[in-house]
Formats: sequence, structure tokens, C-alpha cells
Amino acid sequence: MGLREEKAADLASFLADAGEAVVYKGQTLQALVSVPTTALALDVGGMAEAADFTIKVMRAAVAFDPPAIGDRIAFRDSDFRINRIGDHPGYPLLVLSVTMPHE
Repeated sequence: MGLREEKAADLASFLADAGEAVVYKGQTLQALVSVPTTALALDVGGMAEAADFTIKVMRAAVAFDPPAIGDRIAFRDSDFRINRIGDHPGYPLLVLSVTMPHE
């Protein structure tokens, strides 16, 4: 087993034990979730709550339909929009930067 495969296996094991559940396109995935930061931001009609953080999911877990900018992902019963994707071919995780889905 090569280094990439070993990293992927170790991360999959860690996520199974300590990951947090997120829902992407109806599929529940285990993920590493950074501490969400919340603040107030200027929005149409006044101030609105804003949050942003990162969600790291196994690349193999979303191979059926890879995430795209603008897709929604749910965490702790709230929907968020993917606004940036970190995708390094040698890294087994996709890093999804998410924010609140202002319509």
C-alpha cells in the first residue's frame, strides 16, 4: 500500500470515529468541520446573520457527484452554500469552504 492509500485509510478511520455528519445531495457523510464563525453582515433590508467555515470530506465519498461551487450542503440542520473548493489530487480530502445561502 502506497502513502496516498495509507493516508486515505487513516483519514477514513478517523472520520468514522470522530467525524461530524453533513448531508450532501441526500447522502449523509462524515466530515471534519472547522469551528463556524458567525457575525452580522449587511444584507438587503438591514443586518443578517452570516457564517463561514470549512468542511472536509473524503474525495471517494463524493465521487458519485463531485461538489461544485454554489451547491448546498447541510450541517446541524442548517443549509450552507459551497463558495470555494480546495482540491489537491494527492490529498484524499476535499476542502469545502461554505457560507450561509443568502438568496
